[in-house]
Amino acid sequence: MKNDESNNIISFAEFELDTVRRRLTRDGEIVALHARAFDLLSFLIQNNGRIVTKDEIFGAVWDRQFVEESNLVVQISNLRKALGETKNAPRFLVTIPGKGYKFAAETNENLLMIETHSFAELTIEHEEEIIPQRLNLRGKSRQNWLSFAVIAVLVILSVGAIGYFGFLHSDGKENFASAWTNQSRRMSPRQLTAHGRINVAAISPDGTHFAYTNEGSETSGLWISGINGSQILEVLPPAPVEFYGLTFSPNGSQIYYAVRDEKNLSGALFRVSAFGGIPEKILDKIQCPITFSPDGKQFAFVRGNSKQTAIIVANAEGNAEEKEIAVRPKEFGFNENGAAWSPDGTKIAVSGKDEKSGDNVVLLTDVKTGNAEKFGEKAWNAVRRIEWIPDGSGLLLNVIEKEFWQERQIWMLEYPSGQARKITNDLNRYGRETVSISNDGTKLLAVSAQTISNIFVSNSDTLTQFNKITNNAVGKNDGQWNSLTFAPDGRIVFMRFFDKSDTIWTMNADGTNAKQLTPSGFLDRKPVVTNDGQFVYFYSNRGGNFNVWRINLDGSDLKQITNDGGILPSVTPDSRWIFYSRDSHIWKISADGGTPFQMTKKPSRGIEVSPDGKMFATFYRPIKEDKLKLAVFPIDGGEPLYLFDSAADLNYEKLRWSPDGASLVYAFYNSTAWKQNLSGGAPEKFLEFPGENINAFAWSSDGKQFAVAHGQELRDVVLFTVEK
Repeated sequence: MKNDESNNIISFAEFELDTVRRRLTRDGEIVALHARAFDLLSFLIQNNGRIVTKDEIFGAVWDRQFVEESNLVVQISNLRKALGETKNAPRFLVTIPGKGYKFAAETNENLLMIETHSFAELTIEHEEEIIPQRLNLRGKSRQNWLSFAVIAVLVILSVGAIGYFGFLHSDGKENFASAWTNQSRRMSPRQLTAHGRINVAAISPDGTHFAYTNEGSETSGLWISGINGSQILEVLPPAPVEFYGLTFSPNGSQIYYAVRDEKNLSGALFRVSAFGGIPEKILDKIQCPITFSPDGKQFAFVRGNSKQTAIIVANAEGNAEEKEIAVRPKEFGFNENGAAWSPDGTKIAVSGKDEKSGDNVVLLTDVKTGNAEKFGEKAWNAVRRIEWIPDGSGLLLNVIEKEFWQERQIWMLEYPSGQARKITNDLNRYGRETVSISNDGTKLLAVSAQTISNIFVSNSDTLTQFNKITNNAVGKNDGQWNSLTFAPDGRIVFMRFFDKSDTIWTMNADGTNAKQLTPSGFLDRKPVVTNDGQFVYFYSNRGGNFNVWRINLDGSDLKQITNDGGILPSVTPDSRWIFYSRDSHIWKISADGGTPFQMTKKPSRGIEVSPDGKMFATFYRPIKEDKLKLAVFPIDGGEPLYLFDSAADLNYEKLRWSPDGASLVYAFYNSTAWKQNLSGGAPEKFLEFPGENINAFAWSSDGKQFAVAHGQELRDVVLFTVEK
C-alpha cells in the first residue's frame, strides 16, 4: 500500500482510494460505494494490519448513533463485493472471529491519516449496496411501479405535513428561523455524495430524496437518490448540456430544470418525472431555477436581455402563459440566480443591485404591484440562490460577504426584521444555484466546494513532462480565470487568491521568488504583459464595476484604463492598443486610455491579438441562434477572415495564439484544450487532464516554454439538519 505524492490517493493492488474526492477506483474505473461504506473502508485502511474491534468501528464510523450490528455486516459485505472478494477467500478484509476485522495489504510507515465523516443522526439504518441504475418501466410492471410510487408519495407527504405542523406549533414562540440560528440545535453537516463534480442539487419537499446533476468533462446528467443513500437512480443520462438549477414540483413527483445546449442556446425549461422518463419542454429563454407559488398553480423566474431584467410568472399547467410582474433596467436588474416565492404568496424574493449604492442586495417584490424593495440589514458582493423558510420566518441564501471575494457561505435574513445571521462558517464554499430546504423546515441541502489549482511548466516542444511549480494549497486558485502569462524576461505573471482577494503575482519559471504585484481587496484577473516588459494590463472591479487597469511590472503606478466596463484584455505587439470584451462585443482603446472603439457588430467574447499584430481572434455568433464560432478578424475590424466551428459551446474565455501564429488553442471549463489550424480542418485535441479543469495556459515570449494551470473543484452535496 502506498500514498502518491499529492497525499490524497492511497493505492493498494489495482485499487486507488481518493480521500479528497471520496471515491474508490479500480484500474481507473469508479467503484460505486455508499458514503458509509467509504468511511468504513477508510477507517480499516487507516488501521491497516491491526485488528479493530466492532466497538472501535461503531465509534469511528457511526459516531453518536444507535445502530444495529447488522449494519456493519451489511457494509462489510458491500465492501467485499466492491473489492471483488468473498468472506471465504478474502484479499483485503479479514474477519477475526470473536474479535473484529483487519485490513491486510502492503504496509507503508508513512500511511496517511484518513479523514472520516461522522453523521450525527440518531437513526437505525439498514443500508444496502449502492448500484447506479437506469429505471426501465414498461407495460404492466411500469403501471404497478408508478401506482406504488404515487401511494408512497402521498404517505410521505402526509407524514411530512404532520411533522411540519407539530414542529411549528410545539411552542408558541418557536419558528424555523430561531431553530436554524440556534447552533446547539444544528447537527454537523452530512455529506451525501462522493463524486466531486456536483453542479446543482435540490431536496424533495418531503425531505426524503434529493436530485443532483453530476458533471463529466463535457457532459452532465441528472440523478436522484434517497437521503439515507438507499437508492441512486439515473433520471437523465449524461449529455452536453449546462444545468442552471433544479426545482421539485410541490408534490415531489416531478423535477423542473433549466438547461442550455446546442438546441436551446438561450436556455429552456424542462420537466421530467422524478422516477425517470421523457422530458417535456415547458418554456424557452430561461437560464435560472424557478420557484412555485404556495398553491403550486404558478411558477416564477427571472429573464434578462441587454437592456432590462424582469420577474416572470407563468402557469404551471396548460400553456404556461407568461406575465411580467416587475421590470428593472439592466444596470440595477434582478439576478438570474433563482427567485423564491414567499409562503404567504404575496412576495417574490430575488437578488439584485440597490439603485442607490450599487451593492448586491435581496429584493422583495410585491406580486400584485411589482414594487421591489430592498430587504435586510446587509449588502453583499454576490448573492446566489435564495430560499424562503417554510413558515416565512426568514430567507436562506448563499452569498459572498463584502469583506470576502470567494469564500461563499450560507446566511439567513430573519423576516420581517431583516437581521442577518450566519449559518455556515468553515473552509468550504457553498455556491452554485443550491440552497434547498424541506417542507418541514428541518433539512437544508447545499453544494460544498473546495478548489485546488496548480501551475505546471514544460518544454513547448514536448508538452509531456510538466514540472509543478506551485504547491497543493486548497483555495489559492493559482491561474484561474485565464490568469496566467509570461513576461519577456521569463517570469510568470498569474492570479492567486490571497488575503480574501484575487491578486496578481509574479514568480520565476521554476516557482521561486513569488511576489504580490497588486494590492489586496479586489478581483484582479487575466494579466497580460506588454512586449517591452513595462506594463501589466488586467481587469479589476476596483472602481465598483469591472474595468481594464494597468500597473508597472514592478508593482508601481496603478492606473484605470477603461471607465465604462471591460474584461479580458489583450495588448497589441507594439503596445499601442488594448483590445477587450464589453457588453458581448470586442472593443479597443489606446494603451493610455481615451475613447474606445467597437470592433465587432455581433455577439463576441474572449479576445487575443495575433503575434504579428495583424489579426485578432474571438468567439463569435454571426447568427443569433447559430452555434458559437471561432472567428479571426483583421486588426482594424470588418468582416471575419476565418470562421471555424468550435469544439463546444459553453464557456469560452481561454484562448491563445500559437507562437508562430498558424493556429489557435482554446479551452472551456473542463479537462480538454483544442487546437484549430488556420489552414482549416476540424479542431484537434491539444491537451487533456482527465478529471480536472484547465484554468489557463500560455507560451513564453520566445515560444520555448509552455505553462498551464489545472486542478480540481471538488463539489459534493451536503445536508444540514436541525433537531425538532
